[in-house]
Amino acid sequence: MERHLTLIVPGLSGPPPSPGQAPAPRAPALHRLLARADRAAGDRPLSDGAVRWYLESRLCALFGVPPAAGGDLPVAATTRLGDGGASDDGWWIRADPVYLHPQGTRLVLAGSEFLRLTLEEAQGLVTELAAVIAVDGWRLEALHPHRWYLRPPAPPRLHTCSIAEVRGRDIGEFLPLGEDAGHWRRLLTEIQLLLHASPVNAGREQRGHPPVNSLWFWGGGPLPRSAASVWSGVWSGEPLALGLARLARADARILPGTADQWLGEATAAGAHLLVFEPDPAVAGYDDVSAWQRSVEFFEEQWLSPLVAALRVGGITSITLFPGSGTGRHLTRAHMRRWWRRQRPLNFYSTD
Repeated sequence: MERHLTLIVPGLSGPPPSPGQAPAPRAPALHRLLARADRAAGDRPLSDGAVRWYLESRLCALFGVPPAAGGDLPVAATTRLGDGGASDDGWWIRADPVYLHPQGTRLVLAGSEFLRLTLEEAQGLVTELAAVIAVDGWRLEALHPHRWYLRPPAPPRLHTCSIAEVRGRDIGEFLPLGEDAGHWRRLLTEIQLLLHASPVNAGREQRGHPPVNSLWFWGGGPLPRSAASVWSGVWSGEPLALGLARLARADARILPGTADQWLGEATAAGAHLLVFEPDPAVAGYDDVSAWQRSVEFFEEQWLSPLVAALRVGGITSITLFPGSGTGRHLTRAHMRRWWRRQRPLNFYSTD
């Protein structure tokens, strides 16, 4: 039985090379794979190094979903499908709850994971906002505490930046662009005023929690008409992967905790896509120790058992997308390339 694996592991390759590089994590199987494998057929590096945007760009490419002309990847409509929303022909945009932290004249964005919202709080805030904006035909949903969805009365001419590009940075350079950007910036100001007066936020602050003081608009577009799929199985808890799998009518399951569990569950032959969710602790590589621990966990629980299965024929091939660099394709025959030089993990961020 042939089983071909494609693994997407955002952030695995680490920060781009720089003076005073961090010590390498203990990951011998990963180093051997990257050194001995071939470049994945037809693959090219993605230009955006942000962890979340890398994931979304790579997934859409693997499912044959292009960005809209002059617009964004249709992340919102697709993740909404993955979050259990109904399929429709509407134009949706992510309106994720965030905290904007004033630093002098700058407003620095902290992502929704910083807020630790409950679903009850998220739905309460959405109810407060919807009571005002629904009058003009806007529809706002919170299908997940950290992922909110906004449908405008008509599709706008808008280009946005992924929340991954902005996290930890001043929002000034990343606000929406396009012919309708002025209207959306005014809408954002109105929403910020409503959030400032929110009873739900007042309750959070009384409990010592930061308020949701803004939303971040990104990933707008209609649901793709179709998605190509060669996958016998898609394994992930990531909503974009689940949405694309549902669109492509591919079998989708939650990714188990370890490779040994996966090997026992994945009984079908063919191509399997395994998508790992980004760890917010390593998204910007600010905590190098967290990145090292993440790599070593992946090595021990996933890659080492998978490479062992490849050696004995339980797996036919492994294609690994380790971060912002190109994919690597490994077969059993490639494992005999002992002369290939091993390089630092972050070398593969830029090759």
